[in-house]
Amino acid sequence: ARRECFTPAKVGDPSTSRMDPEVRITLEADTRTTKEVRPRIVPKIRSVLPDVLARLGMAGLDYRYSIEMSMRVYLGGGLYWAHVDSRFMDHCSRVLSFVYFVHREPRRFSGGDLLLYDTDVDTYAWTCAAFSRIVPLRNSIVFFPSACWHQVCPVQCETDDFGDGRWAVNGHVSRRGDGGEA
Repeated sequence: ARRECFTPAKVGDPSTSRMDPEVRITLEADTRTTKEVRPRIVPKIRSVLPDVLARLGMAGLDYRYSIEMSMRVYLGGGLYWAHVDSRFMDHCSRVLSFVYFVHREPRRFSGGDLLLYDTDVDTYAWTCAAFSRIVPLRNSIVFFPSACWHQVCPVQCETDDFGDGRWAVNGHVSRRGDGGEA
């Protein structure tokens, strides 16, 4: 992907989203670039989704769902502090989030670990004292409930090459009616 296809990612509800470098520093691919990647990723997610939902105790999810996704790169200094993907509880239909790591090998960045905090998904209560650390490994994917608080740790890059950052395709499985394309 070309650097000119990426812009700074925003935070917040889509109707009020804004850039906030105190919370998030990452670049997000434009819609056209994401649409080019989508046919390679979404069928694979659909094929494993029943097993993933069962393993996470979410097997009762109605199979009428949509998958939204985006592609992001975290360069030197990139981060995304603790947040939850279904923050707007009454208005958000996101139930499952995923991160698929697609960076270059050998890896030319450090950091960028995904921290999944212990969260009571019914109340959104969480603690930073207990968490799982997921090290970004190329061609691996992580699924977790969208109500789970998580963050991307700061990234340090060995070079200024755009391709050497922490690359990921991430997204959400949503109940049909909200979210993204089916």
